Amino acid sequence: MGKVTDNFALQGVSGKVGDIVLKRSKGKTIIGKIPDRTKVILSKNQTNSNKLFADAVAFAQKLMKDPEAKKIYKVKANLSLYQTLIKTYLKRFNPKTAAVGLLHKDLVTALKPFPLSDLQLRAILYLQDQEKLTNQIYQKLNGVSKPTATRHLRELKELEIIKTNGGKGAGAYYLPGAWWVNNRLKDMDPA
Repeated sequence: MGKVTDNFALQGVSGKVGDIVLKRSKGKTIIGKIPDRTKVILSKNQTNSNKLFADAVAFAQKLMKDPEAKKIYKVKANLSLYQTLIKTYLKRFNPKTAAVGLLHKDLVTALKPFPLSDLQLRAILYLQDQEKLTNQIYQKLNGVSKPTATRHLRELKELEIIKTNGGKGAGAYYLPGAWWVNNRLKDMDPA
């Protein structure tokens, strides 16, 4: 790996040329080979983090096409709408973040009578943004097994917070139920 300090031609240059990479660090250009990551084995946490970020990017890309997104999501200082959407997704759907603090205050008030777990609140938060939830998404969102996800979703269904599409197996998914309409929460803006 080589360092270039006072070369006018390479000043401020970064990027990839063939199998050589130019990086900027502390005002210097560093030249090196592209690292071989084919033998790297990611831990479960790293894999989950990569998946969470990939989901955040997909979420942001989907909403970037929606003209209403600019009205719903307030762009934070020094961030673009795209960056704000990714940051919002990562904050909302990170299993380490408590969901109750992320829900809209009217939603929290309407949910008070129900003894819901933080995992179930995260599913409601997901439905608020995505309007469609599967058992598999619930498992990934909360890091739970299929039987646990099935039990939690069944409880939400019995409370009419969610309803099924009537599908079976891989074709089954959940939608906001009658509870959303009864509480006039269906079209609520995210917190």
